[in-house]
Amino acid sequence: MNLGAFVVEAVLEDLAKGKYITRVARDQWVLARDLDHATVYDLYWDLNLGVGTDPFRWMRPTHWQPAASAMIDEFDERGRESMSVTLKDLFAQQRPTPTKAESPAAESEPASVLEPEPE
Repeated sequence: MNLGAFVVEAVLEDLAKGKYITRVARDQWVLARDLDHATVYDLYWDLNLGVGTDPFRWMRPTHWQPAASAMIDEFDERGRESMSVTLKDLFAQQRPTPTKAESPAAESEPASVLEPEPE
């Protein structure tokens, strides 16, 4: 298993723990959560992408930690507000229309590394 597959497997496991997906067979997963009720912030939180509830737990207390903790809390609150869109609404957004300024060579670029390879 290469590092890319290891990372994908770890993310899939985190999604399963958050009840977003469930494994139905080896290397096969299905959606297990209503995307109309899960927000981008829910996913962010469930995948542990945030700083955490106590980022300074491993440090000796200092005079600046309360101010830094307040900044992190404010950042988290703003993130919650800005990521309150449901996953259903996020995925339903239309792709932007290419502008004339984009080069025609862009259409001939190789596929993204995240796209599955043809079998």
